[in-house]
This record gives sequence, structure tokens and C-alpha cells, in this order.
Amino acid sequence: MKCSLSTDRLKSCSGYKLNITHTVFNRFQKMYACIFERSNHSDNCECKIKVQDFLLNENFTSTLLEGTNVLSSKTFKTEDFIKPKTPVLSVQKTENGNFNVTWDDQYEKRVLEDLRINLTYGIKGGHENVRIIYR
Repeated sequence: MKCSLSTDRLKSCSGYKLNITHTVFNRFQKMYACIFERSNHSDNCECKIKVQDFLLNENFTSTLLEGTNVLSSKTFKTEDFIKPKTPVLSVQKTENGNFNVTWDDQYEKRVLEDLRINLTYGIKGGHENVRIIYR
């Protein structure tokens, strides 16, 4: 997980810290302390933490500190902010002219059980699409 911090008065990242409490089904899992560093790509400060896997019913309570002063505190639910991995698609034309579409979703089975896959397909340039939801 990556967090970015930017403000007009930001001169140094060294005084900022993000404390993150990770809970699943309202049970404590882990506490993270994330120290901000200057981004290589912008003037923002960034900190990164390694989270094993993302699951539904998971919350991250983050507290932004400048020294010992609490600037902000907010709770995020996984389903509100997760950006899914792009699946690897494979398309094969069958003998009768249809197409067999398969994909590798790049998730472990236990993570995939909590996700919903939305598949929309149609003829290129056509006006009708078919939408299927896999659970």
C-alpha cells in the first residue's frame, strides 16, 4: 500500500509519520509505522507498507502525525479503495467461428473468493454488449 502526502507548506518529509492499524472482521491484525520520504517522481512525500493480501471486511485506520501532533485520522475499507490487478487475457478462435476467452486473474484462490468479476463483451463496432458477473 502506498500513501502520498502533499501540501503547499511541505518542505521536508522527515517530520511526518503514518501509523496504520489493520483489522479484519473488527479483530486486530497488525500495526504499521510508515515513515514518509520524498518521492522520486514528484514533490510529494510517500510511504509504503507491504500488506500480505487484501481481503473484504478489512479496515485500515491511519493516523497522520507531524512529530507527536496528530494531523488527521481516517479509516479506510478495502472495498472502497482497492485497485484490482489487470487479468491476463487469452483469446482463441474455435472451428465454428466462436471465440474462447479465458483469463488469469492473478489472485490466490482465498482472495478470489471475495471478489466479483464483471465481464463485458461484444462485437467490435457493434451496439450491443453482453455483461456477465462471476462470483
